[in-house]
Amino acid sequence: MAHLRRNNFIKTLEAKTCPSKCSFKITFQNDDTVSHSIVSAKRDTNARGIGHDFRMFADGRVATGEIPPGESRSVLITDKGFLFLVDLDYAWVRMDVVSFPEVSQSQIIRSVNDARQKGN
Repeated sequence: MAHLRRNNFIKTLEAKTCPSKCSFKITFQNDDTVSHSIVSAKRDTNARGIGHDFRMFADGRVATGEIPPGESRSVLITDKGFLFLVDLDYAWVRMDVVSFPEVSQSQIIRSVNDARQKGN
């Protein structure tokens, strides 16, 4: 379990390695004085902004709903891949989540060797 502090807003992550069907829970504890709402979003790859200036759009995969001060909400992540989580009203409250099944070293080596044999 990890606690990440950003401007009094605490994100608690409970993660574990898992077989081919991976899922884990992320709990957001709001220790701030204002409400927050965390959603999964996509970055506008055409935007030229740097830092907080790039545009983001909710993609509908994750949404906590409003989290009032002092309360918490949890979401279950069941998809494999990359997620960008953000509070669209407070863009500095954000995190990248990577979800993938547990892979053994021999599977990685086998994949690299297969790619080399194919000329990749």
